[in-house]
Amino acid sequence: LMSRLILYHVAETLYCLVVLVLRFRFFTEDLAPLMALAIVGFCVCSAFIVFLLLVSFCKDFTMRIIRRVIFFLGKLRIIKDPQKSCDSIEDSMNASFNNMKFIVREPLMIVKVILVTFVQLTAYFAISFVIFRGFGETGSDFLPVISCQAFVYMISAFMPMPGAMGASEGSYVGYFSHVYSDATLVPVSTFIWRFLTFYLPIVLGIV
Repeated sequence: LMSRLILYHVAETLYCLVVLVLRFRFFTEDLAPLMALAIVGFCVCSAFIVFLLLVSFCKDFTMRIIRRVIFFLGKLRIIKDPQKSCDSIEDSMNASFNNMKFIVREPLMIVKVILVTFVQLTAYFAISFVIFRGFGETGSDFLPVISCQAFVYMISAFMPMPGAMGASEGSYVGYFSHVYSDATLVPVSTFIWRFLTFYLPIVLGIV
């Protein structure tokens, strides 16, 4: 499960990088503030990859830095029990280190999982395109709609709220207002998209 989580984050970061490279100039002309947030989200995803690399190749060095930061925060009374926090982080780092060692020994598996994750993300992002065409809209093709959804995903990545509430809906409205020819359809499509991708899985999970 840990290996799957690691490779999922690697794949989503690569996916978002491809979208940024292909569509960055197209969206920055009219949506510069939202694109700035999308870049922050991409940087957060990239930071996770950098952390994994540090854990894989410089575990002891990384842990020494983390310990110093935690004990410094402990002196400032920001962290109540620095030693407990260090032990917890070290356990997580050891688990990540062991999983990274396993992953590196399986290059073919890495390629397979990343490709499957690309398909998974594309299917997830395509929900917005299905909604878009379901309203009879034909003004944009598949790639711009997928790109909008990927940028919404990036913005949601660094929001410390369950399901990135507020940020997801706000960024969706911001991007898709430039996709829909009928502005009155944007709030309705936002509701349908959010219901299908967030609330419906919760309801089905409860059942």
